[in-house]
Amino acid sequence: MGPETGNPQAGRGAPGAGGRAPRGEGSGPNPAGAQEALGLLRARGLSPLLEAVAERYRKRGRLTGLLPLGSTGLDAPAREALEALMGGRLSRRRDRLYVNLDHLEQALRRSRFETTLDAVLHAAYGGMRTRAEERELRDRTWAVLLDRLQAGAPGERSRAFWVRVMKGGPSRTLQRARRAFLEGWRRHASEVDAGRALGGSEPAWLQDLQAMLRTLSTVIEGLPRWRGSRERLPLFSTRVSGDAHALDADRPLGQILLHSLADLAGGEAPDPDEVGPTFHRDWLLDWAGLGRDDLSPTVLVVGADEGLGLPLALPLYTVQRLPELLPAQTGMAHVVENPSVFGAILDRILDRLEGARRDLGRAEPGCGPSIRPALICTSGQLNLAGFHLLDRLARQGATLHYSGDFDVGGLHIAALALRRWPRSVRLWRMDPQSYGVALGRSGGGHPFSETERLQLERLAGSSRGPDAPVAELAGALLRRGVRAFQEALVDELAGDVEAAGGWRGSGGRTAPG
Repeated sequence: MGPETGNPQAGRGAPGAGGRAPRGEGSGPNPAGAQEALGLLRARGLSPLLEAVAERYRKRGRLTGLLPLGSTGLDAPAREALEALMGGRLSRRRDRLYVNLDHLEQALRRSRFETTLDAVLHAAYGGMRTRAEERELRDRTWAVLLDRLQAGAPGERSRAFWVRVMKGGPSRTLQRARRAFLEGWRRHASEVDAGRALGGSEPAWLQDLQAMLRTLSTVIEGLPRWRGSRERLPLFSTRVSGDAHALDADRPLGQILLHSLADLAGGEAPDPDEVGPTFHRDWLLDWAGLGRDDLSPTVLVVGADEGLGLPLALPLYTVQRLPELLPAQTGMAHVVENPSVFGAILDRILDRLEGARRDLGRAEPGCGPSIRPALICTSGQLNLAGFHLLDRLARQGATLHYSGDFDVGGLHIAALALRRWPRSVRLWRMDPQSYGVALGRSGGGHPFSETERLQLERLAGSSRGPDAPVAELAGALLRRGVRAFQEALVDELAGDVEAAGGWRGSGGRTAPG
C-alpha cells in the first residue's frame, strides 16, 4: 500500500503478472461472505494457515505460488478440512505437500461464501502491508515526528538542540527516542495506518511519545545553566512538567534527559564506564545547574581549619559555598581513596602534633602546629562533593597528590583526575614499583575477573594523554594479574604527608611528584 492511502494496493501486481495483493475493505466480491469464511476456517483449525499466508504477503507482496504445508503447523484434522475445502488439490513435490495459493483462491470463489483469499485476509488482519511498505510508513512517520519537534520547539536553545542532534552525527538522544519509537511501533503496529500516523487521529502510544519529547524540549529550553543559576531537580521538574518526579532516573523523561545532557555536554562529561552510573548522572545534572541532592554527598577533609586538626565531612552544599576551603601555606593536598588509610594517616599525624604542642608547652588544642597540607578522602569513587572540592583546589593552583588502590576502581579515579586536572594532579605512590611493594605485603593479591581485565586493557591503551602514568600502571597490573590495596603502603603514605608538612625536619621525605 502507499503510505497515504491506508490500504495495501501498492505493490499489487496484475493477475497476468503473477501476483495479487489484499484488497481494501469492501473491495472483495462478498465482504459478508469473507467474514463467514473466516469464521469457518478458524473453527476448523486453519488459523495457522491464514497467518502463514499473511506472512507470505508481508514478505513478497503477493498471494500466489506454493506454500509448504509443513510451515503452517496444521494438525491432522485441520489438514483434512483444508483438503475438503480445496477438493483434495494439494500439490506434492519431492515427497513434500504444498498449498497452491491460486487453487485456494479458486476454492474460496467457488464456495458458498463466494469470496476471495485477500478478502478473508482483510477480514482477519485488516489492511496489511508488505515489509517494504511497513518500513516506508514507519520511516515517514518518524521523519514527521522529528519535523514537528523542531518546528514546535519552545525557543532557540531547544530548536538548536534538535537541529544539532538530527544533523550532527550519532546522538544519544536520537538513539533513545528512536528506540522508544520502534518499540511502540512494534507493539501497536496494527493501530497504525497512514492516515492515523501522519495526520488526524494518532495512536495513543505515538501521542504519548510526542508529548514526552515536547516536554523534553521545554526542559532543555529552561535549564538553569543557560541563566547561570542552580535549581533543585524536584522543584525544576514540577515547574516544567507539573510532576516533581518526572525527571527521576526510573522515569522515561528522566532517562532521555540524561542522554540529552550528555549530547549537550559533549567531551566534558566523564565516561560512565569509569565513574559509574550514579556519579555520571549526578555530574550531568550538576552541569545543567540541577541539584539532585547537595546534602548527602560528603567528602572527608582534614586541614580545613587552622586549629583542631580534626576531620570534617563536608557536604556538597558546603563545598559549593565556602569562599575559602583550605589554608594556602603549602599549596598542596594529599588525596586518598580509602577511609581506613585516611584514618591511619590522621592518627599518626595527630600523635605527632600533640607531642609538638607538649614540647612547646601549649596544652590547648587550638595552639601550636596545625595539619598542613590538607588531607582528603574520596571514600571510594568520587561523588560530587569530592569532585567539586578537587576542582576548586585545582582552580586555586593547588597540587593534588592522589593515591588509590591498585585495582580498576583506583585506576579509574586516577585517570579521571589526570584528565580533568592535568596541571594539578600527581600520582602518589601509584606506580609499578609501589604496586610491587604493596603486592609483596598482601600475600599474593586477588585475581582480576575477565571483565576487570578488559577494563584494564582499555586503561592500558591510553598511553599518550595526560593519563599515560595510569596506562603504565594498568600494564603492570595486567602482567601480574592481581589487585593490591593502598592499606599495604600506609606507613609510606603517612610519612610522605608528615614530611610535606615539615614535622620531621629538613631530612623528611616529600610526597613523590
